Amino acid sequence: MAKGDLLLFVHADTIVPPAFDVTLRKAFRDPKILMSTFLFGINRALLRGKEPFGMAVMERVTNYRTRVIHLPYGDQAFCFTAHKFAEMGGFPDIVMMEDFEVVRRLRKEELAGGGHIHVLDEAALCNPRRWEKQGVFRSSLQNICFALLYVVGNLSADQIFRLYYGRPPPPPPPSSESK
Repeated sequence: MAKGDLLLFVHADTIVPPAFDVTLRKAFRDPKILMSTFLFGINRALLRGKEPFGMAVMERVTNYRTRVIHLPYGDQAFCFTAHKFAEMGGFPDIVMMEDFEVVRRLRKEELAGGGHIHVLDEAALCNPRRWEKQGVFRSSLQNICFALLYVVGNLSADQIFRLYYGRPPPPPPPSSESK
């Protein structure tokens, strides 16, 4: 329903940098950008105690993955032109892994010479609660395993949701055709 020429998708527990709109508009002056994303950061102001072991390393590894392999995750905020978002059909209608799936598709386009995924120099800051609760190593290993099992087709998005949240996915909303 958005009407702007740029569409920014941000997780509810992620904070984008100040003046993000200016940064994104400047980046999208390059017509070859398929998508723009921020670096990954942890909002340390929200830590409830001591920083979990490995958090700084996880940030560096995530940003290496983002900058070198061009494989950001949704908690880094994704920005597309409205035209590109419509052209790619929006996010796939799956309960989980939709951000990962979009990036997989755009990476194929990028590797074929059809543009590039642009990584900004500023970080989007994520809430640390998951890493505080589960630990950095366990959370990171879980994410890697889910991504690999999704890519090779051993787990569906619904199965990953069930494993991640410990409950079945919510039922899909009624379609407008059924009204």
